[in-house]
Amino acid sequence: MDEGLKMHKIIDQTNDAGHALLRVVLDEYPHMREMTKEAELGVQELSDLPDHAFAWPGRRQFPIHNREHAIISYGYSKHASALPSDVTERLDTAVDAYDIDTSAFEAPLQLEKEASNEEWLLPEKSRFRIKEAADVGYAEEALHSRYNELDIADRATAMRNLVKVAARYAVELRPLTHKLGSFTMTSTRRLQDYVAARCSVATKLGSEVAPAYSMLEKELQKRDPYIAETVEQVKVARLLEGLDKQSGVDAYYAKGVPDPLRSVFNTEKLASEQVQINGEFFDKTLLGGIPVTFWKDALGDDVVSEITTDGEVSPDKLSEVIMTLPQDVKTTLVTQLKPYKK
Repeated sequence: MDEGLKMHKIIDQTNDAGHALLRVVLDEYPHMREMTKEAELGVQELSDLPDHAFAWPGRRQFPIHNREHAIISYGYSKHASALPSDVTERLDTAVDAYDIDTSAFEAPLQLEKEASNEEWLLPEKSRFRIKEAADVGYAEEALHSRYNELDIADRATAMRNLVKVAARYAVELRPLTHKLGSFTMTSTRRLQDYVAARCSVATKLGSEVAPAYSMLEKELQKRDPYIAETVEQVKVARLLEGLDKQSGVDAYYAKGVPDPLRSVFNTEKLASEQVQINGEFFDKTLLGGIPVTFWKDALGDDVVSEITTDGEVSPDKLSEVIMTLPQDVKTTLVTQLKPYKK
């Protein structure tokens, strides 16, 4: 059960340098402070414990030898979504055995959130809290440092929410954060290359999963040049994640094979800034920059009145109108737009 997690660093009180993460946990779940004020966090005490005193015996992590440490371990586990099921079960058993009130780990009341203007990048799990502009940078660092611990969908959701929050606070983020959080389009050609590379690695490893990569590559060859639908993109990323774990390819993420999210969101083109017309994508800004006379000839005066403001074409309004056009008009429009796409 440990194979899929061997490359991930999961933090608890045994390896939390300076108890930095513990401070975050206590801040998120303030009721823990009173419940654990008698806890001894000395390295020597923990090193003297037998393996069975830990919820994760193989790694000697998440000590549960007494009530205080069971509470602390349970708190740390809230920041480690990649924990094996048997470890989670041991933690739950310890919580029950010590009769620990788990309401201490529930998200703060909505009234309290509103009073402090705080929000969470993963609201449903109450993780990665932001209360002020200064927290944006800390949250970004935490997201990247715990990137491999998060589920594919959680990574995508947290990154996207971070981009939105950073924009409100006018905080600059890393280019990679924008790429993963703003949801760029997927180049199926580039994705095929990444899948082929995985197939090669899986074959060298002698994995029985290798043919599955070949099948996926063939399916991608039938697809349009780009994928822009977020649900489908995340679905492909999850599929890759599952295959990578089964084949052992996940051990090569830092050795030339991009992880699933980077493999899928693999262009600089933001999906939200593109308009799809008959399977082809056009940049909104490019369309908005085309002379009004073109749109009059292509779509007529009535449509132009809907897409212009003070004589200027509104890319957003134009995009909305294009989506409602009849199929034959879209087909003709793609042909007319080709000279502008070059």
